[in-house]
Amino acid sequence: MEDEEKQLRAAAGLPLEERVQHKFWKARKEAYSWMLSEVERSRGELPAFGPQLATISGDVNQGAQDVACDVVLAFLAACGDEAAVKCAAGVAGALVAKALNSRPAIVKKASDIMLLLVERGCAADVLAATTPAFSHKTPKVALAALDATHACVAAFGAAVVPAKAIMPALAKLFDARDVKVRDKAKETVVELARWVGAPPIRQLLLEKMRDAQKAEVESWLADLPPGRPTPARLTRAEQARAAAQPPPDAALQPSATAAAPSRAPPPPADDDDAAYDLCEPVDVVAALPKAFWAAVDDPKWSVRRDALAQLRSLAETPRAASASWHDVVAALKKVLGKDTNVACVGEAAAAVAALARSVRKPLAQFARGTLLALCFERLKDKTANVTAQCSSAALSMHRHCFRLAEVEDAVRAALAVASPKAKELTLVWLGECVEAEARSDAARVHAGLLPAVAALAADAVPATRDAAVGCLAAFARRAGGLAPLERYLDKLDDRRKQQLKVRDGRVGGTQGSGRSRGKARSRAWRWSVRAAVRCSGGRAQDAAAGTVSASKCSAPGEKAPSPARPATAAARPATAAAPARRPTTAAARGKTAAAPKASSGKAAQPAGEDRGIG
Repeated sequence: MEDEEKQLRAAAGLPLEERVQHKFWKARKEAYSWMLSEVERSRGELPAFGPQLATISGDVNQGAQDVACDVVLAFLAACGDEAAVKCAAGVAGALVAKALNSRPAIVKKASDIMLLLVERGCAADVLAATTPAFSHKTPKVALAALDATHACVAAFGAAVVPAKAIMPALAKLFDARDVKVRDKAKETVVELARWVGAPPIRQLLLEKMRDAQKAEVESWLADLPPGRPTPARLTRAEQARAAAQPPPDAALQPSATAAAPSRAPPPPADDDDAAYDLCEPVDVVAALPKAFWAAVDDPKWSVRRDALAQLRSLAETPRAASASWHDVVAALKKVLGKDTNVACVGEAAAAVAALARSVRKPLAQFARGTLLALCFERLKDKTANVTAQCSSAALSMHRHCFRLAEVEDAVRAALAVASPKAKELTLVWLGECVEAEARSDAARVHAGLLPAVAALAADAVPATRDAAVGCLAAFARRAGGLAPLERYLDKLDDRRKQQLKVRDGRVGGTQGSGRSRGKARSRAWRWSVRAAVRCSGGRAQDAAAGTVSASKCSAPGEKAPSPARPATAAARPATAAAPARRPTTAAARGKTAAAPKASSGKAAQPAGEDRGIG
């Protein structure tokens, strides 16, 4: 005991660099405790402990290592990004080498440190340390490395923790000897699919699994909730961007019942982006059969529809290889511009949307030119499936091929057409595009598009007016308030200005983030989207042939939409009373005779309603 105290007193007088490398573990632990107290006492300027963090993270004694992890956690929580970046690689490597094989409490702290490193923008350093450990000879270390990686993906998403860096190492674990490692590998596959979508996961990982594993993972993928998840944690850079944004006008925000908070930033990347980056390109043009070019011009509409459906199916690959798209675009332009069959037009629009997602920039010259104008022209169509598919194609082209500033002329032309329905759907599309654009990009189209939108806010058609106000609200939300729009709103009457000020985003435009749709939209838009979904899967061709009914486009168990009917007799227009049926029994005749006569000017009411039957 006296010898230990002597060693501790002697070690306390050494420089910190020597104390943290002392051969006596208790001396190292005392040095770590002193470092922790210095970090906790610091106000503003932290001690220069960064160079020692990698050393203490790899302590071989678990008693000292526990305190060392506390020091690293406290330092990373308080230090600047530059200090975190400098020590990230060394700390992550030391934790994987020493801490992941320790007791559970230390493994948990090591995982928390890696989460903090990812929060400071060091995800690449963390993955560089954890992914080689997936194949560690000790199953406990491999499982801990998988757990830490899984936690990082679940917290920050695949946009911050890139799936492309994880998948090659993950594919080697499907035949691991340890069942816990295999199970955790499958869970990580499903977690990645939650962020990047199932198609790239199936293409890159599921093909390397055994049939039993593949069936199990497929069942998990089928149970994934639709839509993109929102990260549970943000990096410091994302937190700074969110804090720097000025709070938008309260009047332009969704109501208090809206799900998304007004200051929460949208997810940093789309599922399509992750799938595009991960998957190998597929040559869509070369995969088209030779008969396609003749079939797309065939006089029989079903042959044309099947050829276009084949093109759409091939184009739905996450990433299309570079090719010459002139002939494909010419065929689609011919169908969108001249074909009179709604099934063929719907398939052509769906193919345009799929090509926009998989081809992207090489398709931009065609998207900005004729394809967008043809989609706008088809918004006049009376068929809900056609308008929904064309709206979806226009949104996909904006998302992947161009910005609004590049198509101002086409949008102004679409807003000037005579069709009220086309103007309404164009305004809804424009509102979604505005909220999806960066604030600087949206500001570039103020002068070119806001006068036309403001003019439509006084249109004679109520649905067009409503969509225009919704579009103006989208511009205002993206600009951070009404002030940047004031000079374009001078022609609005006071009633319209007041309506815009109290706008809560329920019609037109979008609520919350730039990608989420509003809870309620104009009637034409709601029904067009609903009908497109319900008529898919082989029923669209029936619609083209004129054999589909409204009930066939309804969801199972849901009645087809019918014209609105007054809820009460008072609300219905007065009509001549129908002759009453003759009572079938004497008792009934007596009750009928005793019933008071309906007063003049009111519609006759069935006798059962007086007794609470109707």
